[in-house]
Amino acid sequence: MRMSSLDQTCITDAHCAHLLVHKTPSSEEVRGQLQRHLLCLHDARDKRLRDTLTGLSIEIPTVTARAGSDPSDQSRFQLNQPLQAALTKLVVIHGYSIPELVELTRRDYRPNKALCPRRLARLLQGYVHCDLVCSVASEGITPSWNASIRKPSAYPKNHQSANRHLNALVGSVRSGQDGGQYLVLTEEALQYLPRVHFSPLGAVAKKDRDPRDEVRLIHDLSYPPGFSVNDASIKACFPPVEYRHVAAIARRIEVLSREKPGRAVYIMKGDVKAAFRHLMLSSAHVYHMGARIPQLQEVILDMSAPFGWSGSPSYYGAFGGAISWLLAHESPASIAPGLSTDSERFFAYEWVDDHILVENASPLRLKCAEEALRLAMLAVLGPNAINDSKFTSWSTDAEVLGLIFDTRLRT
Repeated sequence: MRMSSLDQTCITDAHCAHLLVHKTPSSEEVRGQLQRHLLCLHDARDKRLRDTLTGLSIEIPTVTARAGSDPSDQSRFQLNQPLQAALTKLVVIHGYSIPELVELTRRDYRPNKALCPRRLARLLQGYVHCDLVCSVASEGITPSWNASIRKPSAYPKNHQSANRHLNALVGSVRSGQDGGQYLVLTEEALQYLPRVHFSPLGAVAKKDRDPRDEVRLIHDLSYPPGFSVNDASIKACFPPVEYRHVAAIARRIEVLSREKPGRAVYIMKGDVKAAFRHLMLSSAHVYHMGARIPQLQEVILDMSAPFGWSGSPSYYGAFGGAISWLLAHESPASIAPGLSTDSERFFAYEWVDDHILVENASPLRLKCAEEALRLAMLAVLGPNAINDSKFTSWSTDAEVLGLIFDTRLRT
């Protein structure tokens, strides 16, 4: 069994040449190899930070525990304070700018090491947003801003929900700090960061989660009205991404039912994990995404595309579309050429981070379609893209965008 072109590109760019070309790797094998390669890049990033701090006689920060041992402690979550202190010294004592600090902690000019521009350029030839996807992978998102929209003259207060769920909010920030999404400093650095545009934080309870332990962090980039980050964003410069109407799923069910009457039609849903967080801002634009936790004297800079930013859906849409574009160019014959001669391409539908497959009941075709979707996610967004908990099994009914599809009843 040979690898499809999609498989080969994932493996080759992850330096996995030891896999024999006549053996098709599974999506789990590809994910494992990409993850190991990404860890090597992160180790190199961390080494550069350590070398810089050592050269400036700044104490190398130790990794502190994310939470205290007492689960009843209402303030048990904690940030990595040694890392904060070290980065703050780079700003206060050594005059580091935000772009210099961001590029240092990222190690190179590729904001998210999991996005490989070389791989994407090769895989996405012919895709309408290929250049945009490769640019974001190489340099990060570079928005256009309305200079006439000034940042607020005073620091906006966080919403009461953030204060009410402070412990869980700190836990969310710590996760982003560890994951390279948030740059966290102490308030000592504020006077050296006059350009930072601060927006308030909020917190929303998650379904089936104790809000004392876990919340959805909200970066309210629409506040204050008239002076917000979203007001300053020039929306005409956002990528023109269009989503297909959900009726495309109904049409697919009808076509398959007519073409092969009596054969069941199945639906499966796949999901990208933390979709917007895969896209990082260019280092020159991070200063627009500031936040504070005044109770802890913390300053936060969001380096990724925040959920509350008006540009995030448009930019992510180019990546979600790339996943569907790759999937729609695959078939059982390309995924498992030694086992199938079925060259009919797979149906691909996406709505932001949700991907929908609709196929006839054929065990090999169903298996290959799911593998093709997983491989496409890995190829575009890297090893952390797949949200396994939200991948459904194949079924004759499914809920999509609040609508219930039943392929047996064709409703």
